[in-house]
Amino acid sequence: MSQRLAAVAARVPEGTVVADIGTDHGYLPAYLVMNGISPGAIAADAAEQPLAAAAQLIDLLGIHRKVDTRLGDGLQVLAPGEAETVCMAGMGSTTMINILEQAPHVLTQVRRLILQPMQGIPRMRIWLAKHGWRIIDEELVFEENTFYEIIAAEPGIMALSAEEAEVGPVLLLRSHPLLKRYLGEKITALEKIDASLCKSKSEETASKKREIGEKINMLKRVMECL
Repeated sequence: MSQRLAAVAARVPEGTVVADIGTDHGYLPAYLVMNGISPGAIAADAAEQPLAAAAQLIDLLGIHRKVDTRLGDGLQVLAPGEAETVCMAGMGSTTMINILEQAPHVLTQVRRLILQPMQGIPRMRIWLAKHGWRIIDEELVFEENTFYEIIAAEPGIMALSAEEAEVGPVLLLRSHPLLKRYLGEKITALEKIDASLCKSKSEETASKKREIGEKINMLKRVMECL
């Protein structure tokens, strides 16, 4: 299993039933059950082909009585209270937010969310804070030349500063060893975008450049404190 999924698995509370939404090939629920972390799991996907691959893996490992495969959209495949932990990895924050908002009757019974968004991570943190979720843990993984952020959240109240929303409250608190390098790469990427906008003189472009400049300055301030 990849480092990215291993970091997700490490944040699953032992003894909880897990729903892996967008399970792809089913590696995560299979790992959790095979290693005795979860007594049972639900592997769900909206696409038939990856779910068939997950079912094949589950049958091969002989854990079909403990891992249920389900075809369907997001949390709609779950009954309220059926899974205490919900994992979503490898999709964008917009997709994750849509999934969470479409099934409030299920979400109110979930005790932990473990999320690994591919983009829009600050937006994900802000959504969690606004909807009664508190970030309790975060991890940063560098794998195959890509950084991945993992967020674990539980029901609760959380206030976020702009810096915490952008960088991660727990990553900041712990001064994660990869954080300075990660922020450096983010700054470089933003500076390239800023340079590409120099040719345009429109008001929209000027506004975008101001926004990018403010973000670059904020990230540089954070780096100075690490």
